[in-house]
Amino acid sequence: MGGLNLKKALKREKVIRRKVELLPEELSIPPELGRIKDKVKVEFQITKEGGKYLLRAKMEGSIILECSRCLKLYEEDLSQNFEVILESYSDLGEEVRLSLRDLNVSFYQDEESVPIEDYIREQIILSVPLKPLCSYDCKGLTEDA
Repeated sequence: MGGLNLKKALKREKVIRRKVELLPEELSIPPELGRIKDKVKVEFQITKEGGKYLLRAKMEGSIILECSRCLKLYEEDLSQNFEVILESYSDLGEEVRLSLRDLNVSFYQDEESVPIEDYIREQIILSVPLKPLCSYDCKGLTEDA
């Protein structure tokens, strides 16, 4: 997908609206987390609010995970809506105290090339369960399996 030039795009329009389909190889999800099943479809909009940008997105897709109990592969839905506040690294001081609100903040280096796929990848990684289960009542490895 490449970087999005927010500075240039927001001069032409008040809100950037895009629909993208990202291939698994474009997302570069670490293989130990799982494997993206097919394209991930994302509709997003970006607005400027003060000196920051607000990314709102709707993501659809699925990932193949390995059950941590029975070791079988299963499909997990990735569909979700998310919001991320984008701030420039240059806006940071030397020492930063984080609040709960800051958990929804990501940073970019160059306003003229913001890698939106990085923020999508981050949301996918955050949505993968720490202990993936094919079902809540999975019995794990059994002799009949």
